Amino acid sequence: WINIRDILNGLTVANVGGVAHTLVDLQQIKKADFLQELVNQIFDMSFYKPLGAAKLCTYLKETIDKKRNKKQGMFQLLQEAAKQLETTNLRFRELLLNK
Repeated sequence: WINIRDILNGLTVANVGGVAHTLVDLQQIKKADFLQELVNQIFDMSFYKPLGAAKLCTYLKETIDKKRNKKQGMFQLLQEAAKQLETTNLRFRELLLNK
C-alpha cells in the first residue's frame, strides 16, 4: 500500500503535474478504497494548502478523464473519483473566492 500522505506532503503549486501523474500511475488508483482515501487526503490538505489542493483536483480530474477516454471500461472507478474531486474542487474555489 502506498502512503498517499507521503506523496501529497511533497506537493507544491509548481509540481502539481508531477504529483498527479505519480498518483494516477499507481496500480492502486483503480481500487475504490484508494480513491476514497485520496479524496479524503486532498480534502484534509485543502485546509493548509488550499491552492495546491484545488490545482491538484483540477489536474487529476483532467488526467483521469483523458485516461478514461482512451480505455473505456478500465477506468470506471475513476469516474466516481473524478466526480468527487470536481465537487471538492468547486468547494475549494468557493472558499478561496470568499477569503
